[in-house]
Amino acid sequence: VLSSRVANALAAFHANGNQATIKFVRNFDKFFDCLNVRSMKEGINKRKPNLLPFNNPADPRLEWLKKDFLQYLADWDEAVDQRVEISKSDRVRMKLSRETLEGIRMT
Repeated sequence: VLSSRVANALAAFHANGNQATIKFVRNFDKFFDCLNVRSMKEGINKRKPNLLPFNNPADPRLEWLKKDFLQYLADWDEAVDQRVEISKSDRVRMKLSRETLEGIRMT
């Protein structure tokens, strides 16, 4: 479900008003791919560079994970907290759980 194919389909057929959903799917697809590197050639065979093995501590994917992805999660959390017109219980349901965010940050 959280794949580049789903993001592409959403962008092609339901782009209006779904930009946040498309961004969410693309970010989590890349996040999962970066963490699911399991062979030397899978990234080549599937034409997904994020599945390639890490060979260098300066790999741009590591920078993306540390800066862009974690900032995306922080921005999402903050944006939901600023929606005071929505009840606190609804705001909680609009976000990842504190435990899930902590686990992602540690990973």
